[in-house]
Amino acid sequence: MMNEQLAYENAIMQDAIRYVKEAGKLIMDLINMPLHIQEKKNHSDLVTEVDVRSEQLLRGRITRDYPMHWILSEETDGGREDSHHTLLDPPAGYGWIIDPIDGTINFIHTLAHFAISVGIVRDGVPICGVVYNPVTNELYSGRKQGGAFLNGHPLQVGTEQELSQALLATGFQAIDWKPNSVVVEQIGRMTGIVRSVRIMGAASLDLCLVASGG
Repeated sequence: MMNEQLAYENAIMQDAIRYVKEAGKLIMDLINMPLHIQEKKNHSDLVTEVDVRSEQLLRGRITRDYPMHWILSEETDGGREDSHHTLLDPPAGYGWIIDPIDGTINFIHTLAHFAISVGIVRDGVPICGVVYNPVTNELYSGRKQGGAFLNGHPLQVGTEQELSQALLATGFQAIDWKPNSVVVEQIGRMTGIVRSVRIMGAASLDLCLVASGG
């Protein structure tokens, strides 16, 4: 039974890799086209038709190949009041948590730091994930107890032991992008303690850089 489960979950991960590459190709085909941009919570929380089309592609592939799995997605579900509750108390079985373009503002401003992010959980426990930057063709993948990889090569975290040696990466939720927010206060507290601070605008890629020793 365990071997069957491992084989099944390996197949899920390989399909997730295929799906994000397809979504990446779609994004790159549309990247230079005029964008229709809509605000969600405020002028810093944006969505484009490319986000929506990327999500539609991912949802279509998942529901076709895994009709019994549930899906939680940034653009369709992210604004629902119960979406956070779904993450805290997820349904049983397998689920896909997807962001069709993590770093939409970077995408809009043609900064090459955005990605398609897909995570898969079983009974609420993460089992694997894939993050793909279609501009740089960097594909990060990882499995629980199976290691993490960049384009098939194993990743290794850094060896820094002190905050003074660390490069701090952070970011803002749309509701926090305002003067005197908690995040601004926290950055201020770290000023002069860490080596420096970066706000790059795509949390999934930031975490992958941490896993890479950045």
